[in-house]
Amino acid sequence: MNCKTNYSKSSLYLATLFVAVLMVDSHASAAGGWSFRIPSFRIPVETTESAPCVRSNTGTKSHNFSFGNSTASVNGGFEAEASVASSGCSNPGASAEAGGDVNIDIFGRSRSLLDAKAEVSNDPDGSNVSLHVEIGSTTLIDIDQEINNRNWSRSRNITLLSASRTFFVGGFPVNVSVSVGAGMSADLELKASYPVGISGELGAWATGSAGAYLSVGIARAGVSATLRLLDTELRSSVSLRSNGGVSGRVTLSVEAVRIRIRLVVDVRNWRWRWTEVGGVTIVNYSRGSYSRTLLSL
Repeated sequence: MNCKTNYSKSSLYLATLFVAVLMVDSHASAAGGWSFRIPSFRIPVETTESAPCVRSNTGTKSHNFSFGNSTASVNGGFEAEASVASSGCSNPGASAEAGGDVNIDIFGRSRSLLDAKAEVSNDPDGSNVSLHVEIGSTTLIDIDQEINNRNWSRSRNITLLSASRTFFVGGFPVNVSVSVGAGMSADLELKASYPVGISGELGAWATGSAGAYLSVGIARAGVSATLRLLDTELRSSVSLRSNGGVSGRVTLSVEAVRIRIRLVVDVRNWRWRWTEVGGVTIVNYSRGSYSRTLLSL
């Protein structure tokens, strides 16, 4: 009995409260409006200032040369370039390249002495290393790969052309021989991972030899000459960092010509090849040494 009475009282209280709320709401609306808002809360978000954009671009730095005459001459050119954009730029990345070519003309015949190019790059699409080196008509290396690093070391000598003739002077055979060759050596490190860069050295040269000999059986006497032409070295130490920083340089060193002339006496060895058994140097000459900075960072 008491439980039922309590339940009825509770229902009556709730109904009275509901009516009171409606009356207050109607009165507030008629009086010009009254509202009640629940305050909003915003959770603070920690923000960091974006990294600045730093760009560096050297542009193409080149050096061309040519010297000699219609009988013998050399010509070529070298160039280097580097660019980097930091991680704060819209198109971040870094790339560096260095290379060149050297050609030689002798008696109207032209030959390529060196053709080389090294390049590294790193951007959002990936890392890439490429290296192409030719000496004469021989390709020593030709790579283009999506890798981070590459070390390469090699040396090579080849003959570009040679000729030999025998003339009779006063009834005696005189042999005249000419040979032209090329050589190169390289020790390079290519890095497409930061710090991106090219470091090391690449050298090339042309070689020549000539001789005139009076032959008598297994012995001969005469004059021999050796030529080292355009002894060239390209040295690089370029470093490009992800924050846009750059450092290093690319330098070119050349010794234009070196000539050595000897009076010699040769004999045939057991393989029937000429071997020098005596001689004296009468000319040891070099000229045209210079060094040039292609790129300075």
